Amino acid sequence: MGVLASTKTADASNNQTAQSVGPRSLASFSGHQATVTSLEHTFDASHTLPLNVLDRLNELGYIRDDLDASALGDLFMAEGAIRIVDYTMMRECWSAISSLAITDQKAKGQHVKPAAKSNEKNALELLKNLPHSTELLLQAGQRTIWGYLRPEFLRTPSATIGFAHGTEVPGTWRIIAALDALPDEMADQSNHNAPPIFTELQSGMVEAMKTLRSVFGRPPQAYAATPLLVFRYTSVAPVVSPSD
Repeated sequence: MGVLASTKTADASNNQTAQSVGPRSLASFSGHQATVTSLEHTFDASHTLPLNVLDRLNELGYIRDDLDASALGDLFMAEGAIRIVDYTMMRECWSAISSLAITDQKAKGQHVKPAAKSNEKNALELLKNLPHSTELLLQAGQRTIWGYLRPEFLRTPSATIGFAHGTEVPGTWRIIAALDALPDEMADQSNHNAPPIFTELQSGMVEAMKTLRSVFGRPPQAYAATPLLVFRYTSVAPVVSPSD
């Protein structure tokens, strides 16, 4: 049905009065009053639309339950343990981390060379300007699935999850996702028709993206997926009658 968004109550009154005057100065009066009350509920059913779409896709057989049988672009469901890594919490902290690291080195009697300080500063400046995201890792048996979580679609803020659990969220979780990439070993065997590199700038970007992916991106042994739904089942407590 949806979530109750608003309630409106309306009252309508109807008054009727009749008067008649007859001979011999006789008079009669009559009246009628009616009140009608109406109650209107407005429900927001927007959150049910994705669920309805997923239910229909499942009925039609578009959601696979075997990752090995899924091709790129297919929808699949997998379950296992998850880890959520929120890099967005670190965006404004890199400078402070650098200062703390240098202070710690000096406290240990280590000499920090100016060139090393400059390199560290440049590296942290680069990190600050890179996209900071919230990563999801799901371990489904021997398979690791990696993906991004968009903060605006999380029911619980990622910072709250991090402060409550760290990066490991307990329980058995299920995801429904679109398969985006295979582990590097499998991708290398199937991707023989990639366009060639024509310029030095393109070659430099290829190497740069390899480095950036190794820092912030998909691990080489993991699948990449776009999560559509992340959930876990909850148990229902048995109903206990008063006589028990």
